[in-house]
Amino acid sequence: MTGQLLIAGMPNSGKSTFIAALRYLVTSRETQTALEQTRLSDNEAHFNLLEERWLAGERMKRTQNPSEAWVTLHVRDRESGAEADISIPDLKGERFEQPAAAGFCDHSLYDALVASDGLMVFTNADRSADDTMIGEMDDVVSSLEAGTGPAEPSTDDQASSPLVAQPTQQTEPPAPAASIAPARFDPYDMPEQVKVVELLQMMNRRPQSGRRRKLVVVISGWDAAEEASKLTPEAWLAKYRPMLSQFLEYNSDLWAPQIYGVSAQGGVLPRDRAKLVAIRKPAERIKIVGHGAQTHDLTAPIRWLMAPEAK
Repeated sequence: MTGQLLIAGMPNSGKSTFIAALRYLVTSRETQTALEQTRLSDNEAHFNLLEERWLAGERMKRTQNPSEAWVTLHVRDRESGAEADISIPDLKGERFEQPAAAGFCDHSLYDALVASDGLMVFTNADRSADDTMIGEMDDVVSSLEAGTGPAEPSTDDQASSPLVAQPTQQTEPPAPAASIAPARFDPYDMPEQVKVVELLQMMNRRPQSGRRRKLVVVISGWDAAEEASKLTPEAWLAKYRPMLSQFLEYNSDLWAPQIYGVSAQGGVLPRDRAKLVAIRKPAERIKIVGHGAQTHDLTAPIRWLMAPEAK
């Protein structure tokens, strides 16, 4: 039986770079991977374009094609022989935001989500602060409410001679604080983790009957992540995406998660482009940290998704 897996990602989450690097790995065979490609996709042109940009060290462009489509990567586990079809929606990132931001979901995306046996989602470590913490709001409110500056400090002479009359100065009353018009709420500006959680909740909401699935969360841009050398991917998610982390923890009857830190490009573009394209084996740009993963093998998370869950 061929498993049905789905890769999904919000705008600028690192999904396209991951796909480009993954496709290169399974076709170039430059380094040992847990999975191999079994046959070509029906839409190789899309994969080729992503791969060319990745090899050239170019930043991935957001999907602009008005005729949005789906592409599929067909893979096999070298050890077990198990096969899987990885569905990759070539959709604008906004499609993945719509369940939370607009209250509806593209029909083809919804059908693929509820039919999937396993799911991979992305969050970008470049945005370590996904939202504003409640504890930070006091400083924000105070700065907005302050209408005058601090009082002028007394000079040493004034402080030591309280009986000496000081010349009076004509001062104008302080100008009122500039009024700040409240920004109009845009649901698409909600934190990324809110949108991811709603996407996951929708998959088990009526009329669907909830069922447990495997889930991989990829933290992209891992090389640039704050404290990446000190934190495990699980600890990073708990610290910087607490809502998503807690959602997975308290919904263990529906989700079996595994967290990976990934640098699919190997550096920050365009700053590191010259260094990256100079690497003789492009597969060695790739870095991955997490369960069962060799240093350059992006197929490890997919292999984990394919494997039967231990009872």
